[in-house]
Amino acid sequence: MDFYMENIESPKISVVMPVYNGGRFLREAIDSILNQTYEDFEFIIIDDGSTDQTSAILDSYQDTRIVRLTHTTNLGLVQSLNDGIAIARGKYIARMDADDWCLPERFEKQVRFLDSHPDVAVLGTACTRVTDNGKVQRVVENPSQPGLVRWQLLFGVPVNHPSVFIRKQIFDDPDITYRTETPHAEDFALWVKIVPKYKISNLQESLHFYRWHDDNISVREQSTQQKWTHEIIQSQVLQITGEEIPKRLIGPLQKPQKLENIADAKCVARFYFL
Repeated sequence: MDFYMENIESPKISVVMPVYNGGRFLREAIDSILNQTYEDFEFIIIDDGSTDQTSAILDSYQDTRIVRLTHTTNLGLVQSLNDGIAIARGKYIARMDADDWCLPERFEKQVRFLDSHPDVAVLGTACTRVTDNGKVQRVVENPSQPGLVRWQLLFGVPVNHPSVFIRKQIFDDPDITYRTETPHAEDFALWVKIVPKYKISNLQESLHFYRWHDDNISVREQSTQQKWTHEIIQSQVLQITGEEIPKRLIGPLQKPQKLENIADAKCVARFYFL
């Protein structure tokens, strides 16, 4: 499916960035967006009821591309994302997290790819995972071929969520939205809804720096995130193969080195050679 945008007066990109008590790294995140070489964007920042210095930091910016939403109470990431997308005017939704930063050419390269691949609806990039003080830990890559992205949904998340561009048009489908039913795995649940209908790809170049620290949701809510990730994987396996994989084997399905005996290894191996 090819996508088109009729309103030429809208910005090309709507950046959506929720923040909740993220003052520690917020300025670095904002500056990395405002310093993009590709400048045709609006920057929607959702202050989700912050009680730290977030509001004061946002007050210090006068850039007219910033669109500020404020929740008087903390409504959560899913509500914040959906509120931002609801007012977005761009052809592409660009995700950003308030404790990350990205390279200046990120937007330019993602726009160039999507403009030349009208059949692709979602585009991520490789990400560099760093510590709270910016020390590099590793580069996280995902497949570029849409078929491999879909296959990888059986084993884990095939897209680095904070790095993605998503065509705004696909959110016209009421089934494609961030949902509260899968707390802290809302991105994985979204890809599962998108991939049967649209193509997802990834650039192999790392254009985004993902900060891994104690206040990061993926660290703080790791057990909840893992629980719902496993639920989604189990549902995907059942839907595609007609077989229900035991929950105790979801972890080894993602990381075969966790297998403890031959019987389990044979069971898991079946799902690698569908």
